[in-house]
Amino acid sequence: MFSRPFRQSHRDENLFSTRRENFLNAKRKLSQHEEKIFCEEKCRIIALFLVLHGSSFCFLSPEEKNILTTKKKKTHYKYNVCKLFVKFVGEKHKTYIFIIFTDMKKYNFSAGPSILPQEVMKATAEACKDFNGIGLSLMEMSHRSKDWQAVMDETDALFKEVLQIPAGYSVVLLGGGASMQFCMVPYNLLEKKAAYLNTGVWAKKALKEAKLFGEVVEVASSADANYTFIPKDYVVPADADYFHITTNNTIYGTEIRKDLDSPVPLVADMSSDIFSRPVDVSKYGMIYGGAQKNLAMAGVTFVIVKDELLGKVSRTIPTMLDYRTHIDKGSMFNTPPVVPIYSAYQTLKWIKASGGTEEMERRALRRADLLYGEIDRNRLFVGTANEEDRSLMNICFVLKDEYKELEKDFFDFATARGMVGIKGHRSVGGFRASCYNAMTVEGVQALVDAMRDFEKEH
Repeated sequence: MFSRPFRQSHRDENLFSTRRENFLNAKRKLSQHEEKIFCEEKCRIIALFLVLHGSSFCFLSPEEKNILTTKKKKTHYKYNVCKLFVKFVGEKHKTYIFIIFTDMKKYNFSAGPSILPQEVMKATAEACKDFNGIGLSLMEMSHRSKDWQAVMDETDALFKEVLQIPAGYSVVLLGGGASMQFCMVPYNLLEKKAAYLNTGVWAKKALKEAKLFGEVVEVASSADANYTFIPKDYVVPADADYFHITTNNTIYGTEIRKDLDSPVPLVADMSSDIFSRPVDVSKYGMIYGGAQKNLAMAGVTFVIVKDELLGKVSRTIPTMLDYRTHIDKGSMFNTPPVVPIYSAYQTLKWIKASGGTEEMERRALRRADLLYGEIDRNRLFVGTANEEDRSLMNICFVLKDEYKELEKDFFDFATARGMVGIKGHRSVGGFRASCYNAMTVEGVQALVDAMRDFEKEH
C-alpha cells in the first residue's frame, strides 16, 4: 500500500491499515476546511504523522523525520521529497504534516542487459499481452504463423536498411549469445590460420575458442596494460583466413571507432556498439553480437555474414552450427527466440524513426563529451582508458589514489540520486557508466551533477 521502505517493525498489515485510515481522516478534515493537498503528477502521499500536544504518532522514526524536515544533503531515500508543508486544522493543538514524495527517476547505466527505449519496452509488453489484436500473446503464438513471419521479414529488411548492408550479405538471428559465435566463427571460417587482436576479456575468450580449430596468431595485445588502450602497430598475416576484432570493450572502456582496412576478411564482435554509428559493412566479412546492449533484450544474437565466405572449410560442420543452415531457413531452422527478436524489431524501428545511425552517433558523442568532460575536470576522478581510445558506450573512471577510500561513499551517493549499474567491473574497479543508444543526455547530466555535488562535499 505504501511504497516507502519502512523499518521492519513498521510492516505489520494492521499498522498499515491504521495509517491509511489516519491519512483519510486527515484528508477529509482538510477538505472540510477548504484546504487542498498539492500533488504533482506521479506524486504520492506516503507518509503522514499527527502531532498531538507535543507528542508524536509517527509514520517515520524520529531520526527519519529529522532527516526529512532538515533536508540534510546525505539523505539516501528511494523517493525525492517533493513538498513538505504543515496544515493547522481546527484546534490549535492539532497539526497535520504531510510529506509528499515523488518516485525517484532511475538512470540505468548497466553494461548489459541494459537500457532500452521506453517505446520498445511498451510495444513488446503489449505484444506479450495481445499480439496485433489477434487475441494471442506473442509468447504463445506459432512461429510458423503469417503474423510472425511478417515480423521476421520486416526485421531482416530493417537490419539491411538501417546499416545499409550491401547485396551479397545475409542476416541471421540466433540463440546462444556472442559467446556461441566464439566457436561458430572458426568452425565456419578457419581452415588453416586466423589472426586475432586481443583488446579485452571478450577478445581473449574468442581467441581461446578459435585455437580449438587451427592455428591462431595474436597480432597484438594490450593485456600488459590492463587493456587500457587499443594496439595500433601490428601486422595481419596475409595468409590468415580472417582477422578478428572486438570493436568495443565493455569492461575496460576502449573502442575501435572506425572501420579498419584489412588484407583478409575482417570479422568483428560488435555486441556493445552496433547501431551506435554508421558502419561500412562492405569492409567486413562478418559482424556479430549479442543483442542486449543496443538492440534488444537478452536472448537473441545477430550475425551479418558475407555469403561467399561460407562453405570453404574442409571439416564437417554440425547442422545447428552451420551458418548456411540458418540462412537457408530464414533464421527459423528451429524455434527462434521470438520475444527478444520482437524487441529487436521495435528497436530497429525506433532507430530509423530517430534519424538512423548518424543520429545515434551524434547523441553518443554528446553524452560522452559531457561525461568525459566532467571526469577530466573533477579533482576526485580520473578516467581509466587512454584518451584516444575512449569508448562512447562504456565510460570507465575511478577515484584518484588520494580519494580511494571514498569509493563506497560515492557509489551510495550516486545510487541515492537514482543511478543504477555504475559499479565498475571487478577487474577494473571504480565506476562504469554504460551510455548505449537509449541513454538520454538527461541521465548523463544527472550523473555529472552527482559527481559535482559529491566533489563539493569532499
